[in-house]
Amino acid sequence: MSRSSSVLTRCCLLLFAALLSASLAAPAAQGAPAPLGTTPITPSTAQCGKQTSVATTAACGAALRDKFLRARGQSDVVRHTVVTPPGWGWGWWSQAGPTICGYADFPAVPGLPVLAVGTHHCDRTTFVVANRDRYLFADDLRATVVLIHESGHGVQEKAGADVVLPTLLGDVATQKPLEQSADCWAGVGIGYLIAEGDLPASARDGALALMNAVGDGVPGTMHGTGAERQAAFEAGLRDGVRACNALAGRRMFA
Repeated sequence: MSRSSSVLTRCCLLLFAALLSASLAAPAAQGAPAPLGTTPITPSTAQCGKQTSVATTAACGAALRDKFLRARGQSDVVRHTVVTPPGWGWGWWSQAGPTICGYADFPAVPGLPVLAVGTHHCDRTTFVVANRDRYLFADDLRATVVLIHESGHGVQEKAGADVVLPTLLGDVATQKPLEQSADCWAGVGIGYLIAEGDLPASARDGALALMNAVGDGVPGTMHGTGAERQAAFEAGLRDGVRACNALAGRRMFA
């Protein structure tokens, strides 16, 4: 979901950290604690309306996301929602998909690209990179949209898709359908929460504005342009998971 300028600069350190630590870090087991160094977010609707920090908006968004996932029978796709620490990274072999997982948020080094990964999801864990993505968690609605989008990658992971390697390889043809269908899934989720009365009807316009703002500026990139992201989101609002499966290219969402 992050608007980082380069796939390589966002991802190369994650690959390095994962390969370096794979022999040291045991794979996450069922019921395992949150990843090393991260701060777990406890989903809570009591935090809705506070909007005082990334922690409060993420807690609200996670609670609303979890309500939606339960309604769809997908509550098992997110085990942890965590905030990553700045200046740190870690990686391991994923238990939820045939790939590596991890996070990285290292400072810039003169002469080298910024080696960091934005907010993302793998191995049933959603990583909130507060140091880089405060914009995405500036209010409850944005946090909810982002976290439902990321849970879409969890649904894809559950369906057997590799949600990490295509990004690491810069494989737009494989990754873009995953991103577009996750945007669609966010539309399904926001539509559900509006219908349930958890969000106002105006949340639709706010979510569409966010989709436009986080679109890649150049066509043919991983996430799509703002207009493409809006279209995918609206497809989910209008047509439900049928549209998300069509964007994914196969049945993943139920």
